[in-house]
Amino acid sequence: MKKTFYFLIIIFIIGIASTAYLFLTRHRKYPQNQTKPVATQPKMPSSDSGKITIKTEKGDVSVNNIEKDPVQKIAFDDSVVFRKTDDYEMSYYPTDQGFIITLQNSDLTNARTAAEKDFIDALGISQEQSCFLKVTLNVPFDVSQAASGRNYGLSFCSNGKPLPKK
Repeated sequence: MKKTFYFLIIIFIIGIASTAYLFLTRHRKYPQNQTKPVATQPKMPSSDSGKITIKTEKGDVSVNNIEKDPVQKIAFDDSVVFRKTDDYEMSYYPTDQGFIITLQNSDLTNARTAAEKDFIDALGISQEQSCFLKVTLNVPFDVSQAASGRNYGLSFCSNGKPLPKK
């Protein structure tokens, strides 16, 4: 009984010490000449800017400012939906400077072709430049069970994957 009691007391003291340590380290003061570290993330430029620069592994790509006239702004992560049709939806996520193209039509081949052309036109870039960007092209489960759950990429890029046959 005494060993169990002492063991519980030691566990309790360790718990109190750990909690106090965590509390103090999270609320410590920074010296006046040092600022608290802040996580930074790329921000979209103001909507009066005509171009934005996307940083890629193969260099910067200057694209049309897709924030100027978005279909929808998503406040919690500063992302924007910049194209939306019955066949596809396109979004930009400034946090990771990535794009998502979601095919919405079960005629996947035609939807992909139209989406890829519109993507290049919307950004005002070449096919080659679009291959430098981080682009996810996907299909929701309710559009095609067989095609859902994969990133197909852009068909004309080296990492592009073919859509499944019907």
